[in-house]
Amino acid sequence: MATILNFCNGMLKVGYERRTWLKTCSVGIFVGAGSRNEKPEENGIAHFIEHMLFKGTEKRSAYDLAKEMDSLGANINAYTSKTNTVFYVSGLAKHVDKYMEILSDMLFNSTFKDEDIEKERGVVLEEIKMYDDDGESVASDLLNEKFFEGDTLSRPILGTPETVKSFNAEMIRDFMKRYYNPKNIFIVYVGPSTSPVIIETIKKYFESVIKERGFETVKEIPEFEKPITKPVYVTKFDKPFEQANVQIRFPAFSVADKRSESMGAVVSALGGGMSSRLFQKIREEQGLVYEIYASSTSIKGAGYVDIGFATAPELVPKAIESIREVLESTARDGFTEEEFFKVKTQREAAVVYANEGTFDEMRVMGRYYFLIPDEIITVQKMYEKFEKMTLEDMNEAFNQIFRYEEVAICYVGKPIDVNLKELMIGGGQTD
Repeated sequence: MATILNFCNGMLKVGYERRTWLKTCSVGIFVGAGSRNEKPEENGIAHFIEHMLFKGTEKRSAYDLAKEMDSLGANINAYTSKTNTVFYVSGLAKHVDKYMEILSDMLFNSTFKDEDIEKERGVVLEEIKMYDDDGESVASDLLNEKFFEGDTLSRPILGTPETVKSFNAEMIRDFMKRYYNPKNIFIVYVGPSTSPVIIETIKKYFESVIKERGFETVKEIPEFEKPITKPVYVTKFDKPFEQANVQIRFPAFSVADKRSESMGAVVSALGGGMSSRLFQKIREEQGLVYEIYASSTSIKGAGYVDIGFATAPELVPKAIESIREVLESTARDGFTEEEFFKVKTQREAAVVYANEGTFDEMRVMGRYYFLIPDEIITVQKMYEKFEKMTLEDMNEAFNQIFRYEEVAICYVGKPIDVNLKELMIGGGQTD
């Protein structure tokens, strides 16, 4: 059973779940800071810090970190989202003490040398170029920029070339001082080790450092206002992609909304696999695309459903019309009992897979701690909530999400003389 262990008078919290039948474990350090927390001039610094924590500490070089983890047969990695920065290790449970020591060293003792910053600046700038050469990424960033206009959610996670070129050690330490503190860190362990072992390890490598550095004086992390969203229509024609990339977005439910469970079922049936309605209609029956998907996102104060696809520019209007036909037929007839059963079975399979490993559970516990802090969310608990959903809930959620007057569309590709928003909504004004 998952539980939360408290350290430093409750300032530092650790999510713990024991799985006695495993010989592997996952450890994650979740920091409640992503691109959403940045000032305009800092855009991209959360992601930049994610990179810099691998560049060396007071006693380890970047090569030492990599070699040591490789010698333990472990996978160490990190990622940054709009709301979190996460550092994690997955490997043999017998080495958990070493994993904790290395993660603590990276978190508290990284040096941020000028020469390392310069090298990593070049790496991140190349990463930005890589995403700029990917039509789906360009469409997603453009859509976020307009859809969340006026909120920090509108900014790209990687930042811009201009902001990345401005980063220095002082800016890094300033951001970390604000957000890398025990009140804003959640450590997660999933594996076979007993709680006394984990408690002793956390005390040795985390609690002792926190007490020495006096983090108790750090201010509470501020809450964010609900983001501003509005219908948008974005086109970008100056990218020489052979395929056009289109992203269609509908505002939906935030993470605190109980309907968000049904939203996950809706996107699974609509565009979550090869038997989904969009895949069957747009690809299998009409051959208009290679891939088409639907996805959902729920965070504090915001939620949305995306439908995305890529195809030849001249086929985009037909694909949009066909998507509208799928949505209209679903609104008219609803999802079937067969689709409902399929979605629930898929979710059950996901729980089984997660229980046979450690990474998925670690990731879910860490992510939801910052979204729903009053409740420990595990993969099993998510499934139990999902089990209570009915077919009526699923159909009702669909009708509440897909309102054409609130649709946002982004097109990236060669010029076409068609108003895609008018095709989608049956007439209307463009921005």
